[in-house]
Amino acid sequence: PIQYYLNNTVDPRYDLPVMWHTEFELIHVISGTYSIFVKDHEVQLHKNDLCFIPSKVLHGDGEKKGQALYESVVFDIEMIRMHGYYTDDFISAILKDSVIFDYFIPHTNEKILSITSNIFEAMKLQGEGYEFTVTASLLLLFGEIKAELHMLPLQLGGLPPAVDKIAAHGL
Repeated sequence: PIQYYLNNTVDPRYDLPVMWHTEFELIHVISGTYSIFVKDHEVQLHKNDLCFIPSKVLHGDGEKKGQALYESVVFDIEMIRMHGYYTDDFISAILKDSVIFDYFIPHTNEKILSITSNIFEAMKLQGEGYEFTVTASLLLLFGEIKAELHMLPLQLGGLPPAVDKIAAHGL
């Protein structure tokens, strides 16, 4: 349900065609600059910038992808869902496209960068118990995204109560 990738855009075999998949994807630029196409526009990522891509969102290399070393984690959201628990309202809203994430998370967001660093480090090392570290860190990531309001509601009516509260705060 989760996979780690290390990508070098200058490698002649590297190519990320425009695609979508049912898993979520988290991209972290280790060095250089990377241009990625997400949904309907390109995003320029620089060292330590993140791109968070929800399920079923079109994405791939930008027109001028740049020269970068980046890592990504692709994961099935079901691994952190807790059906019937409060957090599932938010995840369900994401899966139903009731909220759209701000895909770009700048390197200046130290709290999210710290959380995602734990995810990438645990996935690279895969030490004893890494699955728990990754699962807990993904829950922290979603909690922080929600807390920092890194999404835009598509509509104000008909959303789960948790998302209605977010919408009521000015988004």
